[in-house]
Amino acid sequence: MTTSAPTAASPLVDLAKVRRHLELLRHGATPRALYDCACDLPGLLAEIDRLTAELARAHDERQRARQVHTLLGVEHHALLTAARVTTAAAAAGWPNPLAWLIDHLAERGQLPPAGILPQHLAAGGLYPRR
Repeated sequence: MTTSAPTAASPLVDLAKVRRHLELLRHGATPRALYDCACDLPGLLAEIDRLTAELARAHDERQRARQVHTLLGVEHHALLTAARVTTAAAAAGWPNPLAWLIDHLAERGQLPPAGILPQHLAAGGLYPRR
């Protein structure tokens, strides 16, 4: 018989059994009840270790997600700033108002490929060129 590693949905410990042990201990710690509880301690400790590791992984994932969220916020702000500067430059009659936006996209390797039609970019994909 093969067993798989436990997941959050399949704990190592039988919680109903633990509750029965606690109930027995509340009503009187007989030698048999103490022995049964002691036999289950290694399983309980293993489950605590597993849950601790799972919690640490979840914490690490949350931290990475927060870092990505922060980075995306910074990038979004930079893009909006470039777009606003471009708009202000155009309104002020500057000779090349798109320079701000072009520089921003170029720094990030996001310039559209040469010859691509604007409507294809607006549609969300790369399509045949002119």
